[in-house]
Amino acid sequence: PSDNTTDPQPPANTTCQEFCDAKPPPACDGSWNASGIYPGCGCQFVCKQPDPLEIRISARQWEFEPDTIRVKKGQALKLIITSQDVTHGFSLPAFDIQETLKPGESVTVDFVADKAGTFPFRCTVFCGSGHSGMDGTLIVEE
Repeated sequence: PSDNTTDPQPPANTTCQEFCDAKPPPACDGSWNASGIYPGCGCQFVCKQPDPLEIRISARQWEFEPDTIRVKKGQALKLIITSQDVTHGFSLPAFDIQETLKPGESVTVDFVADKAGTFPFRCTVFCGSGHSGMDGTLIVEE
């Protein structure tokens, strides 16, 4: 966990008790777990990122499995991507992710799905006649 030492004040029509008891505290991003209370009301708080959601992706000629991944905005993700046959690529441009997947090896990619939308991912290493259709979708919901 990382300490946040800001000194937030409660909104005009909120008491310190209501402000301090809010879960998660308003000073923490809504996707984060929080504990404690606020310096602005005479107390302290800590925000910590939740454990990442682990998703295993298998890459093989000419598909990713799963090829559709659906998560909530703000979710921390750990993608574990394994090539089952030949060298593949994994590109998720919206999150600046570009990896090479060697046969039989796994690559781990950690990131936060911090924007909502539908984002394509694809193989970026020519892997045979079906290469152009080797793609998938990350759907990040509000």
